[in-house]
Amino acid sequence: MKTEEVQIFVNLVVQYFEGLSGEACKTGIPRLAGADDYHAKPMTGLIGISGQYKGCICFSTGPEMLRDAVRATLGDGGDFPNAEADMIGEIANTIAGNAMQAFNDSFSISVPMVCEDASKVSLPQGVPVYIIPISWQGHAGDLVIGMT
Repeated sequence: MKTEEVQIFVNLVVQYFEGLSGEACKTGIPRLAGADDYHAKPMTGLIGISGQYKGCICFSTGPEMLRDAVRATLGDGGDFPNAEADMIGEIANTIAGNAMQAFNDSFSISVPMVCEDASKVSLPQGVPVYIIPISWQGHAGDLVIGMT
């Protein structure tokens, strides 16, 4: 991926979180890593990519960030079973869907897969993996892009 393409994802994740609460979302410096170099956070939403681009897009964070995102979306009515799992899938799906439009529909996205066990998150091999740390309302997360 080119730097400009990675920047599209950075902009999308910032827009997503700022749109939830109006509060700034900060991103760290994207880093390039191998698939085996990434250690996921407790909850991960993963979207498969196929078409002109292949690979995956993930968003990984802890349940605290997800609870705040649910509250920002639904208010106090956001306290229900599986709310965090639904939210992580929604975040990954929204970012991937918006990226698909930004890339002129040159790839297709899968339904979101949610993993609540960090040790079971695996990224595609032989694909450059970009890790973009984010911070929102004092919580840390990672946007992970593994695409060719």
